Amino acid sequence: MAWGGLIFATPLHATLDSLPNDYAMPSLGSSSDVRAVLESLFPDNRHTDGQSTARGDGYWVELNYDPNNDSVDSIGVRTNADTEALAVLELVCNRFSARLYDNQTGDFADFGGSAASSLENFRNFRDRNLPPGA
Repeated sequence: MAWGGLIFATPLHATLDSLPNDYAMPSLGSSSDVRAVLESLFPDNRHTDGQSTARGDGYWVELNYDPNNDSVDSIGVRTNADTEALAVLELVCNRFSARLYDNQTGDFADFGGSAASSLENFRNFRDRNLPPGA
């Protein structure tokens, strides 16, 4: 079970409720552009068409996008919810001038206390409800 989110470009101070119903996410680049950026950010990690995985001490972050799209508008996020993953996610967001939508809170992550709390709350839920190693 993984913590999830979505990286996409929005105005910096926009809330989800303030975005129009027909909001069209700006492109982050072509799939080859997105892969090249992720490879440059995490050169020693695994990259395939449509997916990059960053690993470190105690954390992993999986970044997924459509490998067949000439215009990628979002990157799906899965992580084991270790708070060290936040630095990776913030780096990716900054590089693409994008924001991280936190599926658990239903809001944009701030990479501070509330994002760390979201990860912690998810870990606590997961650990209470799943057998070890699941």
